[in-house]
Amino acid sequence: MTERGTGIRSHYEQWMSEDSLLGPQGEYFEGSFFANYGYWETDTKGAREACENLMEKLLAMVPDKSGTILDVACGVGATTRHLLRHYAPERITAVDFAEKNLETARRHTPGCTFRQMDATRLDFPSGSFDTVICVEAAFHFQPRSRFLQEAWRVLKPGGRLILADILCERWADSVSRMLHPQNHVKDPQAYAEVLVRAGFDAPEIVDVTEESWVRSSRSITRYLCGLFEEGRIDRKMYNQFMTRRLVSALSTRYYVLAAAPKPAVPREDDGETTGAEETAPPGAEWLGASPGKPDGLRTLVDHARLAGTERAMRLRRMARLEEAWAQMLTREGDRRGARKHAARALLYLEAAKALRRAK
Repeated sequence: MTERGTGIRSHYEQWMSEDSLLGPQGEYFEGSFFANYGYWETDTKGAREACENLMEKLLAMVPDKSGTILDVACGVGATTRHLLRHYAPERITAVDFAEKNLETARRHTPGCTFRQMDATRLDFPSGSFDTVICVEAAFHFQPRSRFLQEAWRVLKPGGRLILADILCERWADSVSRMLHPQNHVKDPQAYAEVLVRAGFDAPEIVDVTEESWVRSSRSITRYLCGLFEEGRIDRKMYNQFMTRRLVSALSTRYYVLAAAPKPAVPREDDGETTGAEETAPPGAEWLGASPGKPDGLRTLVDHARLAGTERAMRLRRMARLEEAWAQMLTREGDRRGARKHAARALLYLEAAKALRRAK
C-alpha cells in the first residue's frame, strides 16, 4: 500500500515543474509562481490578480505587521515574495517539504530565509515568530492537527496563525492519498473549534467558498474549454483536466480564511493541551450499501449523497459542464461521445433533484 503523503509529494513536485498551462509558471497564472484558487472580486481579471487578492485578504487579518513571519508550505515562493510588500526580507522565513521548490523560491525571492521542513515537525524553538501563515496547504498535512500544534508552539504569546484552508468531504479525506482522514472538519464552526482545541483564542473564520473555490473553478473551466475549442489541447488532455475538475467539485466542501491568535498570557491548562485532535477516522460503514454492479460515476455521486455532504448547486454546475462538453462533441460529429456526456448531465441533475427532495 502506498504511504499517505507520497501522493501529494509526487503530484506537487511534477505539477510545480512541468505543467505549462495550469502550473505556477504556466499560462493560466501568468508565470507568477502562484498556484492557489485565489480570491475573486467581481472585477478580478485573472488568476494572478485573484491570488494577490487572497494574500491581501489574509494579511488584513494581521493587525500588526512589525514582527517576524513564517510562511509554511511556501511552494516555489510566490506567497513569500508577496510578503515583501509588507515585511523586510530579513523578517521572513519560509519552509516547504520539497527542496526543488525551495531552489526556485530562493532564486526569485532573495534575502528571505528558506528551509526544507515538514510542516508537522517545525524545527524552530518555541516562541520564534509573531505570525505564521499557511496558504491553501493545511488540508494536505499528515495530519493537520499536528501542524496546528506546531504553529501554536512556534508562535510568540499574542502571535497569530493565518490560514487559507479547504474543508473536504468525508469520503475524500478518507480515501485520497493526498488527504488524511483525521483532517475532516464538517464546516467553518467546527473548524473554529479545532483551532480552540489546539490552544488558540477566539479564532475568526470567514467562509469564502463562493469568492475563492466556486469562482476559481468557473474560471479554470472556461479557460480549459477555450483551449480545447482553439485546438491547443487534444481530447486526451482535455479529458484529464476535466476529470480533475470533476473530482475537485465532488470533494470540496468549504473554502475558509482563518485568523487564530495565541493567548498573550499563558492559560493554566496550556501544559496539558493535547492539540487539535479532530474527528476520528471514519470506518467504511459511512458509504452505506452499494448493491448491484458498481457503476463508476453513479457510485461516486451515490457515495457523496450517502455521506450527506454534496450540494445541489455543485451538481447542477457539473451538469452544465457536461452539457457544454456534449454540445462541443456534437459539433465535432462525435455523437457517441456526446450521448455519454449528455447522460452524465442527466445523472447530475437527477442527483440534485433527489437532494432537494431529501431536504
